[in-house]
Amino acid sequence: MVPLIAWRNVWRNRLRSLLVALSIAVGLWGGTFFMAVSWGMYAHQLDTVINDQVSHIQVHAPRFRDDDDGRYGIPEADMLLDSIRTDLRVKAATERIVLPGVMVQSTANSAGVSVLGIDPEDEEKVTGLHDRLTDGTYFTGTKSAPMVMGAKLAKKLKIDLRGRTVISFLNAQDSLVAMSFRVVGLYHSGNSALEEGTVYVRREDLARQMHLGTPANEIAVLLTDEKDLDAVQRKMQAIRPDMRVESWKELSPELRLVVDSFSQYTYIFIGIILLALMFGIVNTMLMAVLERTRELGMLMAIGMERRRVFAMVMWETVYMAVIGAPLGMLLAWVSIQVVGRTGIDLTAFAAGLSSYGFDAVIHPALAANFYLEIAGLGIAAAILSAIYPAWKAVRMRPTEALRKI
Repeated sequence: MVPLIAWRNVWRNRLRSLLVALSIAVGLWGGTFFMAVSWGMYAHQLDTVINDQVSHIQVHAPRFRDDDDGRYGIPEADMLLDSIRTDLRVKAATERIVLPGVMVQSTANSAGVSVLGIDPEDEEKVTGLHDRLTDGTYFTGTKSAPMVMGAKLAKKLKIDLRGRTVISFLNAQDSLVAMSFRVVGLYHSGNSALEEGTVYVRREDLARQMHLGTPANEIAVLLTDEKDLDAVQRKMQAIRPDMRVESWKELSPELRLVVDSFSQYTYIFIGIILLALMFGIVNTMLMAVLERTRELGMLMAIGMERRRVFAMVMWETVYMAVIGAPLGMLLAWVSIQVVGRTGIDLTAFAAGLSSYGFDAVIHPALAANFYLEIAGLGIAAAILSAIYPAWKAVRMRPTEALRKI
């Protein structure tokens, strides 16, 4: 009978009960939506890092990343690439010549960049570089060695399409080489660091001057499903134990930290919101108990056990939480679905967001398991909030309670 009595008590003061339920709903909705916006930002950054920069897996010579020196090549790179492509879990793979810390010069300015010597057709499948062009052509339209660079870098170098640049680097024989390229295309990226710090040239043009003795010093691999990341990485490492096989988590540890810590950030933020809600619930339920002092005193005077009085107050809070938490999650899910399709346009802050690798249009998103977990936390917080008012109720002396006006 106690749950039934509690249910009827909830609706004796409908306005107050609805306000408590709505406060829980609005609090959980706000917290959940904010977390979805945050994850939408990080998800785009992760997508940019994987699809535009590092791919899922990269292979290098052991000393390549330690010394940041492009002169360390991958022996028998072509054979390794063919072996990688036979794996059905691999969507695309390509080999590159990478020269970090190279100086690129125009007639007006110079800048330090990383030069990627690529096979245009293979690179298009791995990073989609062709789709990011905003002007010009994709390694066509010139008899000279072509170059594709970021639009922001071109602006920094004060160079237009068809302009000439010179890159200087040390080849495998420690000889200083200067090569001339013609800018045939400009690309845009949501990551300012990539757009300002990476240029693409044809691998065959670079190989002639590098004297590397091997066709590549980097192999980039894009997978069909990220769930296969660890398995494919282990297989590739087993094929070439003399090489360093690294996933995006090792290549971009700062982003891995964000992704791995996202759940913790979620619980901390939701915890702060629930803590504020708990004070409101405690205040409301305590007021409800004090208003019914004589009633509670009468119930205990006619023989109702104190534990049943305690349970009744707890059940009243549970009912309001069970109404408010699912409602908040429903509002959050609808909001995230609607706004996720249209996106939140932050073009006014595009420059600042781009410098951190974020897109100007944010599409909120959240995994399904978070909805259930956040709803459960909301209900648990409400139950904890009811303990003090329920304790105050059972501490009443029936004789004193009956004298209350």
